[in-house]
Amino acid sequence: MKPEVKIIKLINGDDIVTVLPTGDKQLPDNGPLIRLDKPLQIKYIPQITPMGFRDYIALIRWTNYTGDKIITIPKDKIMTITNASIEMSGNYKLIIQNYD
Repeated sequence: MKPEVKIIKLINGDDIVTVLPTGDKQLPDNGPLIRLDKPLQIKYIPQITPMGFRDYIALIRWTNYTGDKIITIPKDKIMTITNASIEMSGNYKLIIQNYD
């Protein structure tokens, strides 16, 4: 089974698109931490077009200054975890091909 792409909303307002590792690659369910695989931050960039304002969505590395692909965060900093749309999943998978 392929891992599903998730969108995580953090309490600081950041939106993160990622895959949650499963099985022995993930931390215990009853623990205070969770692992994220290749997290990308969703940035909303407003653009002015002839038709008015429009949001451009960019996916950028959430942790820029590390070579780590698996990032561990506290669960109490997460507001919600949802499934990504088909379009967002496709964009995420395309970008992580060049994550290194």
